[in-house]
Amino acid sequence: MSKFCQNCGNMTEDNATFCDKCGKPFEVSAAPQYEAPAKPEASAASQYEAPAAPQYDAPAAPQYEAPQYAAPRYGTATAVAEKKNPLQACLSFIKEKKALVIGGAVILVLVIVLIAILGSCASNSPKGVLQKIYEKAKVMDMRGAVDFYYDFNFNPDIDKEAQLKEIEEELKEYQGMVDLYKTMMKKTKLEIISDKKLDDDEVNSLKDSWSSSFKDTDKISEIHELTYKITGLENMGGSDSEDTCYAVKVGGKWYIKGWDALGIM
Repeated sequence: MSKFCQNCGNMTEDNATFCDKCGKPFEVSAAPQYEAPAKPEASAASQYEAPAAPQYDAPAAPQYEAPQYAAPRYGTATAVAEKKNPLQACLSFIKEKKALVIGGAVILVLVIVLIAILGSCASNSPKGVLQKIYEKAKVMDMRGAVDFYYDFNFNPDIDKEAQLKEIEEELKEYQGMVDLYKTMMKKTKLEIISDKKLDDDEVNSLKDSWSSSFKDTDKISEIHELTYKITGLENMGGSDSEDTCYAVKVGGKWYIKGWDALGIM
């Protein structure tokens, strides 16, 4: 490749340093200087400030104050006066125990009342009153049994107390047989098979039929027909058999009618 002299226009070799015609030196063009792009300034590292640790104020240790004990004073009149009166201590003890005794007695009374109420509730039903009179009769508790027996309580021709005394006298004459009877009755059991509540027509019919022989029939509010069986009678030479009786409600209390209490009444 050739280049021209800027002075005379002579064409020379490209690598000539001066014109071979006029002798004028060529200007050597300086090689272009390459400037590397300036490196971007590194961004300053973000400064992380750790949160300050929480300041924990430990609770102040509890201050324990030792109890102050007064030294006993001996040999003085004051020391004698400050001694606890033995009689007073005894009276205090009695009062405390009295409160416990009274509290215990109250609880005992409440328990007894509760048992009585529960027992009353158990017998104050058609099935309950039949079970009750059966339990009384099987141990020959005649006075307990007649309390639930309709005839003894509402038949005006029966002197309840006189009749009871007569029964008790008879039982005394046959005490040996009575004891044997009670022993054998321990093995018996009452089973109530059915409990049928009579309707109003049936109740009124029975009330009319009883009114000529019994008092207070107008106070009868409910009648049930109970079918029952007593098992274990083979010990007495008998056999199990079903029978019926009435449970009659008079003035809120139940009575049994039409059952002979195992044939002893």
